[in-house]
Amino acid sequence: MRRIQIAVLFAGCIIFSADAFAQNDAAASLLAGLAQTKTVAADFTQTKNMALFNAPLVIKGRLYLQRPGYFAWHTDSPMAYSLVMRGDKAWQWDEETKKVQALPLKRSPAFETAVRQMRGWFDGDYGVLAADYDIAVVREQPAVLKFTPKAGSSAAGLISGVKVFFRKDRRYIERIEIKEKNSDTTTIVFTHTVIDAPISPDAWEAAGGEK
Repeated sequence: MRRIQIAVLFAGCIIFSADAFAQNDAAASLLAGLAQTKTVAADFTQTKNMALFNAPLVIKGRLYLQRPGYFAWHTDSPMAYSLVMRGDKAWQWDEETKKVQALPLKRSPAFETAVRQMRGWFDGDYGVLAADYDIAVVREQPAVLKFTPKAGSSAAGLISGVKVFFRKDRRYIERIEIKEKNSDTTTIVFTHTVIDAPISPDAWEAAGGEK
């Protein structure tokens, strides 16, 4: 179960380079608010609809980030799981083992990339893969950006497109929608979002997912 959850968690967690927006002032302006945000705490509901299953997989939990370098993803259901990153170190905890495990990022480049992409996506640090996507402003207010994989890119074989829906104040993301080539879809909705407020130290403990 834990492996399934982690796989779903990372599905579609893609980040993009700020360089890609150099010729797209409208898109760049939409990201300015994210860059100014120092801390975020939010509840999330992640719903994955899979073509092979009748019922969607729904994951609920809490997200925390604090610049620079702090990120936490705690899920409460269908099982408790925590992923915490502090600087260049990461830990995970799950209710199955009830153990905190250090993640050997440096010894697993693929997993390190996935983890860093996940953090970069949610804190607005669009650092890599920009060359693989065409970026368009779908709507300016409330703002929506669409990312479409370019033909021949590594993402083109997996993803049809990603839409990012911003809050009205443009300071954080309200919803992410990912459509995959196999017709699976993932939607992550953020609620009760609190911006630039102190975050409890407990958020940065991997066992914080335990109730």
